[in-house]
Amino acid sequence: MIRAIPPNNNPQTRKRTQVRRTASVMLLLGLALAVALTPTSASFTDQTHSRTAHLAREFVPLVVPVSVGFSNNLRMEDTGLALTPNGDVYVWGLIGDRINGTQVSPTGPAKPTQVIFPANEKIAEVSGMQHDLNALDTNGCVWGWGGTDTRNGIDSTSSNRRSNWGPYKVREGTAWDGTGPELCGVTTITNNEGAGAALKRDGTVWYWGDDKNLAYSGNPGAGASQMALPRPAVYVRGAWAEFYVILDDGDVWYWGQHDPKVGMQNSFPAGTSATPTAKYLQALAPWMRKNAKKAGRPWIVAVDGGKNMGGALLSDGSILTWSNTDPNRTGHPADGKIDPTVLSLGDVDQLSYGAKTAIIHRKDGSLWCYGVAGDPNDTTQTKVSYDKICYSLTPKKLSDDILNYALGSDFLIWQTKTHEFYGIGRNLVGVLGLPVANMVNPVRRVDWNGSNELAKLGI
Repeated sequence: MIRAIPPNNNPQTRKRTQVRRTASVMLLLGLALAVALTPTSASFTDQTHSRTAHLAREFVPLVVPVSVGFSNNLRMEDTGLALTPNGDVYVWGLIGDRINGTQVSPTGPAKPTQVIFPANEKIAEVSGMQHDLNALDTNGCVWGWGGTDTRNGIDSTSSNRRSNWGPYKVREGTAWDGTGPELCGVTTITNNEGAGAALKRDGTVWYWGDDKNLAYSGNPGAGASQMALPRPAVYVRGAWAEFYVILDDGDVWYWGQHDPKVGMQNSFPAGTSATPTAKYLQALAPWMRKNAKKAGRPWIVAVDGGKNMGGALLSDGSILTWSNTDPNRTGHPADGKIDPTVLSLGDVDQLSYGAKTAIIHRKDGSLWCYGVAGDPNDTTQTKVSYDKICYSLTPKKLSDDILNYALGSDFLIWQTKTHEFYGIGRNLVGVLGLPVANMVNPVRRVDWNGSNELAKLGI
């Protein structure tokens, strides 16, 4: 079903689309939630974070604002994902494999198509992994759907599906049709390529997804599980195959693994060990808030990463970058450093990573990138066919006057303040419009034969 939405002319709604939920804003929101809505660390009495106080706050209604525009956490390979001002979810490009929430699996490139949720459900945030998706409704409950249900958290089988194969609510400890409580009280969700995580308003972090194929850092059981942490969290982010967490004291923790069969695919700094449970990220200790303040330097407010490359946004708008092994994946290859190093580009308010590309949004509205062309660990692709987005080992400008953008695994799509849509990268199934191509380069307008479908969404 394709439904046109009239263009949104409300200036307040429009303002929300301008690079929504930037990393710094997310941290401030998380801090506010931790102070205003959650128990203090004294309420966390053991490693499983059993609450012993403030139980009355469980009954305070949670209303999550709608994050209009492209998903800001998109790990999908060939699918676009956006949220309208009405809280409706749209997908395009590859929408088969249940990505569209139905049994109907179109094989060709698809225009923006609505994912149908049960009546009266309004979605506040959407997030995508390889061929699966999660959504957060305005009441703070998490939903999942897509091609591999062990990844999206609902853990369905063909025998316990309802007739429409649409999205289902994720539960704690059981599949969608089990007896576990629904995963609610959530303020934000995130995905890596094959798993998901959620931050609750009480500061706990819950996770789900694949813990086997490519070691995507999900939980071994059904539904969602709680990740043990020593203090309440204020930030969580899915990177390539791992997750990063910032606690309320500014310390950075992580969990994640890698598959030795495909090489070092995680985004950890050099010397950081893979782990299925959360650990303190020692390599970033000098840049954590309490240590950085003592040294008179800015501190980490957000973390993300791709394949063998990672970075952190600092409190002064600068960024810290690193790699496990390759200086070419740091944005500053000339110095030969792979350890966390400040990149010479300031005034940044959002930092995102695809597979092998970093996208940097600056406060002046400009969009920048750096990345690598080929990946020696990806033996199934040739270097030429796998060149996708940036083509620059150091930061270069892609565009000015950006309203919002989405970075997929190997494609980038953005909207300018003139309400035009552009894209570059992988376009095998039309995520960047028609005509399809193995690769879109140089940048071109995203369109389906002049129909301007994305503009109809009102994002």
